[in-house]
Amino acid sequence: MKSRYADKLQVVAVTRYYEDSTAARVREKVRVDSVWKADYKDMGTTPIVLSTASMERYGVSSTPTFVFLDRQGIVRRYTPTRLTEAEFDRTIAPLLR
Repeated sequence: MKSRYADKLQVVAVTRYYEDSTAARVREKVRVDSVWKADYKDMGTTPIVLSTASMERYGVSSTPTFVFLDRQGIVRRYTPTRLTEAEFDRTIAPLLR
């Protein structure tokens, strides 16, 4: 989803490793990068964080999960599901004012 607010947002993709071995994690990273490039190419160079701690901190429980923070870092909306572009715009507009 490419939003008209894209130049005003900081977007971070958060996931975690599901395997413990180094070799498995290398494969997971390659897979995450591949899916991101294929399915989310409109998102550009969004950083991808592979971190269980970050998932726990922001309550990421499914993909996608949107966590909208205001300028002070306060969570204003948590949505563990897909959003339409209209829903996304309605949520983000007041946070960017």
